[in-house]
Amino acid sequence: MLAIGTLIFILTYAVIALESKLKIDKTAASICGACLMLFIVLKDSGESGHSDLSAWNQHADFDVVFLLAGMMVIVNVLRESGVFQFVAIKCAKLGKGYPLPVLVLLLMATALLSAFLDNVTTVLLMAPVTLLVAAELKVDALPFLIPEILASNLGGTATLIGDPPNILVGSRASKIFAYTNDISFDFVSFMHVLTPVVILTMAVFIGILLIKFRGGMNVTAEERARIMELDEKAAISDWHLMWIGLLIMLLTLSGFMLHSLIHVEPGVIAMSGAALMLIITRQDVEEALAKIEWNTLFFFIGLFIVVKGASHVGLLDILGKELAQVIGHPDAIIYIAPIVVLWVSGILAGIMNNVSFTLAALPIIETLSVSFFGEGPNGAIAPQAAPMYWALALGACFGGNLTPVGAAANMVVINIASRNNKHIGWGEYLKWGIPCAIGSLVLATGYICLYVYLSQ
Repeated sequence: MLAIGTLIFILTYAVIALESKLKIDKTAASICGACLMLFIVLKDSGESGHSDLSAWNQHADFDVVFLLAGMMVIVNVLRESGVFQFVAIKCAKLGKGYPLPVLVLLLMATALLSAFLDNVTTVLLMAPVTLLVAAELKVDALPFLIPEILASNLGGTATLIGDPPNILVGSRASKIFAYTNDISFDFVSFMHVLTPVVILTMAVFIGILLIKFRGGMNVTAEERARIMELDEKAAISDWHLMWIGLLIMLLTLSGFMLHSLIHVEPGVIAMSGAALMLIITRQDVEEALAKIEWNTLFFFIGLFIVVKGASHVGLLDILGKELAQVIGHPDAIIYIAPIVVLWVSGILAGIMNNVSFTLAALPIIETLSVSFFGEGPNGAIAPQAAPMYWALALGACFGGNLTPVGAAANMVVINIASRNNKHIGWGEYLKWGIPCAIGSLVLATGYICLYVYLSQ
């Protein structure tokens, strides 16, 4: 069974990684792999003893699925008000129509929105307006769009809900550290641990851009005047919807922050916010649900089951033990293990896609944690292993910038650009992606070492 489970796992991941070349959608590959796992590997692993609907429920993490679905509903309703277009135009006008200040403000807005919405939604909203701004200024849109991709992935790293790998890490780590009182992976913990390094990385990133484009991107006074003539208020199509939507978004984020006090899972909080949004704003429920990115949700569900199958046959446990042997057990393992996890995650996430990699990596990290630090009270993972999970989150999110397929936000912007006759090829993207990913991982290495030192 190990050989069969391994084959299904490898084939599924290979098809996902080669999606653009094979012309097979990654969601279809994920669901197909899940069905094979349920038919062959997991058919006797559930309570029912056969593959029925309960099998999907047993092996998929629906906390993650409902968190994503709830946030998608909230954001999709809020976007109808035009508030995000308002933000983008306002940034352009605050920059007085000068390309470099406009670029910096757009990147800061993208990073901030990515932290509290999610990076895919953010680029879907920001990229079209960015193309409009670049067209009005008569400058090349690519130096705006590619940094916007990078900023969305960096900003999304800052919170639990900003980037899917964080949602996955937070969901799994919250369960395995459940009995360790001084370790938490809730919304506040993600902000407390990861936001500082994200702010530092964004500051360095913007500083490098200021140096790179210094003296360039010159535009005429007439072109700047066209930007200043844009009316950001005209972008708001429904002021009532905007204020109600922002209030509900704030209440939902407050629920995430109070998660450890109210003991309600983030998925329940997100779905409650979505229900409240639909009821109060009187949106067409069928239309709102139709805008949910169902392909993304089913991709997650399928991949959960594929990974569960690989774990069930012992493949991921074997990989974890082999990696533990490679790393070894020196006295400095508490520093070495997170750094290895960070860099392996950063590189492989960029190649494989950070969501796919994170799902496969979590069981391996759990094996490493037990190998290096043993188990904590009540069978929980020892608290010394926590830095490896933070390293996984940082590596997967930062590594998503490495290649065009490293994160979903990358492909979204590339597709939007293509529809507007702006081609972003692999070569053009890698000129930006590789330095950004490597540089951010270097900064994250120093930060993780400092975090381990201070947490001892």
